[in-house]
Amino acid sequence: MEPKKTAMPFLRTTLYLSYETAIEQITAALKEQGLSIILHIDVSEILRQTLGIDTDRYLILGAGNAVLTYLALQTEPDIGLLFFCSVVVQ
Repeated sequence: MEPKKTAMPFLRTTLYLSYETAIEQITAALKEQGLSIILHIDVSEILRQTLGIDTDRYLILGAGNAVLTYLALQTEPDIGLLFFCSVVVQ
């Protein structure tokens, strides 16, 4: 399958795994890079609960490094918008 072309600044890859296995492997790969999952947003579940709409699974994982987060906050308290590396699983 040819990836969609977009002007958005992100990287895309396709994993031929089950949804659950992909999440496990992504989480492990982030951990190997010194990152932990700080945010876990199940967009499809939020849409189902708030709007009653069933959609394809869509999960946003926010990864970060606790030490670097702490150091950044000591330097600039308003830096929160730049903290997370977001990974989308769909």
